[in-house]
Amino acid sequence: MGLELHSPSILRSELSKEYLKRITYLTSDSRIDFQTNLEESLKNIFSLEKKFNYLVSEKNDIKNTIEKNKWPDTIEEWSLGINSVIGSKLSEINLSAFEMSNQVNIDLFLSIIEKGEELIDDAKLYLKKISNSKKDKLDEAIHQIGVKSKLNSIFWDDFNSRFNYGSLNRSDDSNLKLIYALGKDFYKNLNTKLFLVLNENLESKSENSTVQALEAVIQSFITKEQAIIDITTRIKEWYDENVEDITYKLLLKKIMDSDEKMHKSIPFELITKLGIVTSKIFDHSIEGQDHFYSNYNRKPEIGNLALVTGDIEKLRIKLMDCFDILSGDFIKESNAEIFASLFEKDRFIAPVEWLGTNKELNHFVLGIADGLRESRNFWPLVNNCFVRNGKKLGKDSVRNHKTPKPISDNSRLILDKAIKSLIY
Repeated sequence: MGLELHSPSILRSELSKEYLKRITYLTSDSRIDFQTNLEESLKNIFSLEKKFNYLVSEKNDIKNTIEKNKWPDTIEEWSLGINSVIGSKLSEINLSAFEMSNQVNIDLFLSIIEKGEELIDDAKLYLKKISNSKKDKLDEAIHQIGVKSKLNSIFWDDFNSRFNYGSLNRSDDSNLKLIYALGKDFYKNLNTKLFLVLNENLESKSENSTVQALEAVIQSFITKEQAIIDITTRIKEWYDENVEDITYKLLLKKIMDSDEKMHKSIPFELITKLGIVTSKIFDHSIEGQDHFYSNYNRKPEIGNLALVTGDIEKLRIKLMDCFDILSGDFIKESNAEIFASLFEKDRFIAPVEWLGTNKELNHFVLGIADGLRESRNFWPLVNNCFVRNGKKLGKDSVRNHKTPKPISDNSRLILDKAIKSLIY
């Protein structure tokens, strides 16, 4: 690959990207939990002012922690610091020697495959010996298998001390550790299992049945070892295909091992949490809500489906939920504010495109009216609030839809969910 031929800036850039991916993965669970808990807390706070104050308090707590520890409060600033550390550590590493050491992993894969083939050949040899042994000689034939255990163990301990597990993904890292454990104890486990089966069959009068039971044990070990060879071959092929990315990973690991600070994910975690809270504050800001309709020319003189309530903030939250449920299936409107204006007193902006049938709109409106025990005549107002292809639906066409075909189960499910979001 010639790492020493890469310009320092390219190496710094690639290693910074790799570090960012790693730290993002390490903190993903924590960030997801934080966002989920934040959203759950907001659902239980109906006052916009209290939502805003809650979010500001969360943001201040995070900022205070960051300032107390003198950590950066933006990803950009944090990235510059990481780049600086990586650049400094790179200058201390002999890249030519490092790249040669990476070849060790590739060579060790070949050693595992060769060792696996050797274990299979030995097992086949023992299979032949046991097949040709008399019952009173089986004990001696099995004992010979354990002789190689010590020498075999030395090979695997050498492999385990030299292989850099940090170069693989989690799954293959686990696979290789299992391969090491099984390979190291191959002769010992085979020897133990054969003696166990032999002792279980000592009382058997049939010599053939005893031999067959022992043969089955050896054959199972051969099958397992072949599977290990196949897995190792697959991992090696992946390693060969991704050797450049793996080299960056190993180089980054070397740098991280030389600097404790790079193993700490808390600064990055807090910066991203700060971003989440800041975004939520923007979404729920008091100023933004007060100017909810500032970009539109309201038409309060036009009657709409205004829902009577003493808690406007709570109604708005419900309307946002209802909008999300109906969007795409029953309404064609990208702006939730326009949909909400259909149901707030003196807030009418414009009618909304209804994608469903008149019968489905009838079901939706009646569901709201019945749920809220409305005594008003909603039907003239429906004609003001909904259109199809930009044109009014027609007088009484929703109330007297005259559609015999029943509403589908899926449509009814969505409409009922939307109704419940408003009336409960």
